[in-house]
Amino acid sequence: MKKVAIVDMDGVLVDFVGAFQRYYDLKNIQHTSWEGLEEQWAEEAMLGLGERSYSLSSAIDQLPDWFWSEMYLLPDGSRLLRHCLKEYDEVLIMSHSAGEASSKGKQEWFDSHKCAHEIPDGKTLKLKLVAEREDKLKYAKAELSECFLDVYDDNPDTIREFRDWVDGILLGYLWLTSYNQEFHSELGGATDVISDYERSVRLHNEVTKKAKAEQAEVIAKAVGDITP
Repeated sequence: MKKVAIVDMDGVLVDFVGAFQRYYDLKNIQHTSWEGLEEQWAEEAMLGLGERSYSLSSAIDQLPDWFWSEMYLLPDGSRLLRHCLKEYDEVLIMSHSAGEASSKGKQEWFDSHKCAHEIPDGKTLKLKLVAEREDKLKYAKAELSECFLDVYDDNPDTIREFRDWVDGILLGYLWLTSYNQEFHSELGGATDVISDYERSVRLHNEVTKKAKAEQAEVIAKAVGDITP
C-alpha cells in the first residue's frame, strides 16, 4: 500500500503569522494563532496603528506573490520534510491558497525548496493548492482513498475531519505548536517541552503502534469470521 504524508504549509513548514506581522508592521507580536492575529488586527485598528480599515481576510488577499514565495522555512518544518521524504512514498504539501498571488507565490516557494531537498529514488514531493481548508479532505477522499495516510496539520478541525473519515487507513494527528496547546490532550498530543518536530514524531510513533495493533485485531477477527 502506498504511503502518503499530507503536510500543511502555513504554520507547519513556514512561519505565515510571523511574515504577516512583519509585512504589515504589527506592533503586538504576542499572538501566534489565526484567532490571535484577528484580535491583533482589530486591536491595532482601534488604536489607529496604520491602515486597518479593511478586514483581515482582505489584508491577506492583498499580499503580493513575493510575500508567499519568500516565507521562512521553519527549522522544525525542514526536519519534518526530510523525515517525510525518508519515511513515505509520496509527500504531498497541501495548502490553502488565498488567490492568484498566493498560488503563484506558493508554487515558486515549492519549486525553490524542492530543488534544495534531496528526494530519494522512488519518492515524490508534490504541491496541491486548495481553495478552502475543507477541500483537503475532499481531495484525499477522491484521490487517496487507497493509500496509507499520515496528516501533519496545525488546525485541530482538519485533524478531526480526517480522523472521522473511515474510507481509508489514516493516522491524522495535530502538529503541535504554541497556539494549539489546548487541543493537545484531546487529539493525543504531548505537552513536554521539546521541539514541535520531536513531539510530533514521538506522537506519530505512538499512534502508529496503537493503530497497527488495532488493525491486527480487525484482520484476525475477519480471518476468523471467514474460516470454515
